[in-house]
Amino acid sequence: MQEKPDPWQRLSAIASLIAALTLLLIALTLLLILLSGVARAAQPTADAMLLADRDCQKLPPQDQLYTFYGWLSQPDPVQRWVTATAFAGQLNGLSLGRRIVTPLFVLSDGQMRTLDQLGANPEEWTQTVLMRGDLRFYRQPRKQWDKLGDPSLEHLFHAWSYPSKELGWIKGHAPWLIEPLGVKPDMWPQYRDALKRLLAATGSQVPIIDARNYVWQVAIDFDRPAGYYSWLGIVDRKSFEKLVRLQAGITPLREAIEVSGVAEQPRAVDRYGRGDGTWYTYDQVNGRGQFNKNPLLQLDRKKLLADAIEGMGPLDNDWWAWVLIKIADDSVQQSAPDGVGYHKWTASNDGKIHVNLACHACHDREPGRGGLQPFVPFFRNQWAEPGPLALPLQLKEDYRLAEEYLVPLDPRAELDRQRFASAVYQATRLTPQQYARNLYDTFHSWDKPLTLDDVAWEHGVDAEAFVRGLQAALVKHGRIDNINGNWTQPKVRRRTIGRDQVAESYGLAELYLRGLAAWPPSETKQIRVK
Repeated sequence: MQEKPDPWQRLSAIASLIAALTLLLIALTLLLILLSGVARAAQPTADAMLLADRDCQKLPPQDQLYTFYGWLSQPDPVQRWVTATAFAGQLNGLSLGRRIVTPLFVLSDGQMRTLDQLGANPEEWTQTVLMRGDLRFYRQPRKQWDKLGDPSLEHLFHAWSYPSKELGWIKGHAPWLIEPLGVKPDMWPQYRDALKRLLAATGSQVPIIDARNYVWQVAIDFDRPAGYYSWLGIVDRKSFEKLVRLQAGITPLREAIEVSGVAEQPRAVDRYGRGDGTWYTYDQVNGRGQFNKNPLLQLDRKKLLADAIEGMGPLDNDWWAWVLIKIADDSVQQSAPDGVGYHKWTASNDGKIHVNLACHACHDREPGRGGLQPFVPFFRNQWAEPGPLALPLQLKEDYRLAEEYLVPLDPRAELDRQRFASAVYQATRLTPQQYARNLYDTFHSWDKPLTLDDVAWEHGVDAEAFVRGLQAALVKHGRIDNINGNWTQPKVRRRTIGRDQVAESYGLAELYLRGLAAWPPSETKQIRVK
């Protein structure tokens, strides 16, 4: 007699089959991830360069010459979005063109997206690697863009601190672009060819740069070969007023602020322009409201003794352009002079009021400002009806002063805010307040002190592999530099290190990870920047 099959055995067999299929599916998924290179733990600079080359090859040769790329290097997709909006905003804030143009985005598989298609959803940014722009849209010369490749400021794609037996300490394109970690040597030729092809196609020494590094270089002017003023051609008050098309002979609207949110002393305020407004504020250094240094007493600007001027006016694309001016000779200042005030919201030890960066951060800390700090007019408030103060006899007798101090300011200020807010939204899909926050976060995400995880990520390895490589170099050579030696310390003794110091030791770490004492002379010859 044939036994009936046990239903529990059948269920057990089915369960075992399902489990086996599940394990197989998981194994296949892991294999695809490893083979695809799309969801790797890190995105090395060499792969970003390789992707840029592949994308650039799709373009017509006449377009390649104006193409540039910004690398979204951060592992956190939210931070990639933050950096992308800051990058797009700064491009347009330094544009000499009339249109607002947002770069395109290149995914890891080569597909293209727009900012609207990506939105602010973190899932959409996990595979977003590059931003592609065209210098013609911003009317910027290639020679200005190439200044961003100063190896002392940009160390991920350019190197300045690695030794060569033949050449000593040299400057050039980073050797790790053509011999990347984690890639078999028989694959290196494709990276070498890609770099040569990308340099030739764009005609540039800086076809690609970390997007955060770009923002960090151009957002201020202090100690920057390609700083803020150089992009807009601002060297003095005259060049600024030419840039914002301020017409001579226009009677300004004037006011004063009795208590400033930034300056230590009261500020005089002027607005020039029939339509789009250009604004100036006048500040005193160590002025105690004495004699003609007091803007609450002195109506005539020709007699007002100020020490510095902050200016803001519209570019052709409606973005605010900023300037800090010395009263003495009308030349520009990179930051407001000591004594005027300090940047109280700084995220670092630098409390300077830097042109552009601090202007955005200060003016748009609250919603609805549109780049222009709100203020209650001192004089118009004093003379408003009904009130105890009659109009000063000086205004009654001087028609020019009456035009300067009696015409309403608020409607014009609101139009200026709306103009800038519209430009910011077109470029970033953000409000001015959101953009100011993203700009500041991006700037300081680059220059903040770095942890072991931060540094390992930028080398394209995990922290454990990074430390192992340094320890092996220490054993092999008997010593390594102090900065990289810090990362081999136990966690309780390990310190965070500043960006500048990490940049200087970056090339040495690349050597340590490869077990090398120096780069081969043949390699350095081919990548050296002349």
